[in-house]
Amino acid sequence: QAPGGIATPLVYGQLLALYLLHNDMNNARYLWKRIPPAIKSANAELGAVWSVGQRIWQRDFPGIYTTISAHQWSETIQPIMEALRDATRRRAFGLVSQAYTSIVADDFAAFVGLPVEEAVKGTL
Repeated sequence: QAPGGIATPLVYGQLLALYLLHNDMNNARYLWKRIPPAIKSANAELGAVWSVGQRIWQRDFPGIYTTISAHQWSETIQPIMEALRDATRRRAFGLVSQAYTSIVADDFAAFVGLPVEEAVKGTL
């Protein structure tokens, strides 16, 4: 039970990250709007999770990977963000395989968030 019906920043962060992991952008967006401004401003990690959500919303795949790796996540959020990064990478591989017959290796690497050598190996 949350006192006064307001959850802790930890609960909000986990729920927001899980919505992103499941690509449930509508619920993530509405949750972000419901979080009290005082909690948003007092918790940097919560803002960092939402920054990842904004990149997902914009379909900025390179930005998703950069934003995830730029923050030092807490022990409770770290596994979710790693799973989100991996799920995003799998989604990107699938999108590229359906949309392109050929793609520049550098563009592909940025899209899947890997160094060029690893990205190319992943396609073979």
